[in-house]
Amino acid sequence: MDALIMDGRGLQTGAVTCVQNIKNPVSLARLVMEKTDHTLLAGKGANRFAEEQGVQQVSKEQLICKTAIEKLEKYKKYSLAVSDLFREGKGHDTVGAVAVDSLGNVASATSTGGITGKEAGRVGDCPLVGCGGYCDNNIGAVSSTGHGESISRVVLAKTIIMYMQQGLSPQDSAEKALSVMTQRVQGSGGVIVVSNTGDIGISFTTERMSWASMQNDQLCYGLDPGENNIATISNI
Repeated sequence: MDALIMDGRGLQTGAVTCVQNIKNPVSLARLVMEKTDHTLLAGKGANRFAEEQGVQQVSKEQLICKTAIEKLEKYKKYSLAVSDLFREGKGHDTVGAVAVDSLGNVASATSTGGITGKEAGRVGDCPLVGCGGYCDNNIGAVSSTGHGESISRVVLAKTIIMYMQQGLSPQDSAEKALSVMTQRVQGSGGVIVVSNTGDIGISFTTERMSWASMQNDQLCYGLDPGENNIATISNI
């Protein structure tokens, strides 16, 4: 599993890649950020660090679901390329979050188990600063999902931050960056974005992307293109 967390106040970053049996990889990434002088730990070293820090670990069986097994069996049976599986919307499992507080401090986190059929040792976009996520108190925060190799090639999260810095809204920045990724590397993905003033951007070029946002007492959420459900949450 891979994970990345970033604090926009001082651009502090922590990440892990190719770790196993970790219940909450983002929590481990945060410990890298707060307890070490490094930004990224990998493989056995990251797992050893997790043990030293008392991070909760679980069995592999707890992390493997029926759907994941079915995806892998289909991959083996039809020998589909990883990119083909991804275009079907069945090869990835990224989760991410962005946040801004009342003082304009922003944060970003992204975590993934990768994509079905990946090579052992493969590192996608998720743990790479500026690819799987990025944030800066002067601008905003981004978390990305999608075809990791495509996202890495265009440095998607940092590109969105750059567009925002140039004056585009979070929504326009997200749409423009994803469009550029499609044009340049034929990759698809999705992003969630928030500015340091609380403006939100949500965009995806995949078939679907589940998302939700919370501002004050209003919850917005969706799954399909153009979907935007609104609910009022009281007494939070």
